[in-house]
Amino acid sequence: MTPFLKPLPRYRNTIEIGALQVKAIIPNPRGVELHFVDETFVPMQVSLSWVAASGLKEGDYLGVFEDGHMSRIPADAFECGDYTPVDAPASPPSRLAEDFRELQKKVGWPLPPTAGDAP
Repeated sequence: MTPFLKPLPRYRNTIEIGALQVKAIIPNPRGVELHFVDETFVPMQVSLSWVAASGLKEGDYLGVFEDGHMSRIPADAFECGDYTPVDAPASPPSRLAEDFRELQKKVGWPLPPTAGDAP
């Protein structure tokens, strides 16, 4: 269970987590409000002691585990390529495009020009 109203973007490292990049950390009378780069997520209230203990800084990522545990992920560690988006396609659909082009040839459909075709 997480405090967010919608699912977080999912990333995989050794395990799968939700993560958001922190844009701003704004102190207020109740603790600290975290604002995110992805502004479709509302700001989140956390305690000042949690921010101090985690070492969270603007630009870092807030990682949220399946059980709701939250953790700081330093920006350089997150962005070095160790975390890959779960929803990202493994590879471009080039094989599908090639198969479709072959089918078009077999049934006699007109073929759209490709980058390698001469004008």
